[in-house]
Amino acid sequence: VNPFGKKEILQDPRLSNKEYTKVPIALFHGEEQVNDSLEIVKRLCEKYHWKLSRQKEEKASLGEEASSSSSSSSPDLRRENERGGVLTPEEERDIKWVYENLVPLFPACMYQSFASSWRAFSYISSLSNFTPIERLLVRTAGPIVMRAVTRLNEKKRMKTGSPVQALSDACDEWMRRIREQNTKQHKTKKEEERKEEEVKKEIVLFHGGAAPDLADSVTLGFLRAMKESPSLREVRRVCDPSFNLWLTEMEKRVLP
Repeated sequence: VNPFGKKEILQDPRLSNKEYTKVPIALFHGEEQVNDSLEIVKRLCEKYHWKLSRQKEEKASLGEEASSSSSSSSPDLRRENERGGVLTPEEERDIKWVYENLVPLFPACMYQSFASSWRAFSYISSLSNFTPIERLLVRTAGPIVMRAVTRLNEKKRMKTGSPVQALSDACDEWMRRIREQNTKQHKTKKEEERKEEEVKKEIVLFHGGAAPDLADSVTLGFLRAMKESPSLREVRRVCDPSFNLWLTEMEKRVLP
């Protein structure tokens, strides 16, 4: 979508809500317009029963083998199927955290300098179907506008003056949430201490436990959008090894 004119949205006859000009927008069944990435993901989870398939993957990764007949009669699996992909309170909580704390860092990390802003718009324009004039406009004006907007918002959005530090702090907090999610299910102090020791070792744990949940996938999506950012490369170089382990394993499991 051209960031200046938004004609791809305004001129699309399939879209009923022309006042919403952000992306992404999804059309379900070719006619129902759903706005915002989080709402789109929730609808996809409901449609494809995310929770049921994820639980099967988690059991398989833990080595719990069962016949198809016994799996289909499992009370846990029946409950997940009845929920139809509804998010757990923990997923809802930490996805909300991602949107409120990680997503706002995207502009500062992608448009940290004019050079990085220029590279970002080169990537965007090369994948578009813009006319030559639109391509030239986006390619030249886009980096200038986004760098200026980013500078205005940096002091408001970040407590530190450095996008790298802000992103590093956010990644550290994300890994803390994963550890918390994996330890809180253990009732006794001894079990919690044992689990914390496992987490400290090079054992990849996800927000969902032995297998990723939707909070893992949403976080990966935003970090993948920053994959060309110098800020993310620097964070991966200096961060806690557990973050790189989590990110590498998520890419193996989720990406084609």
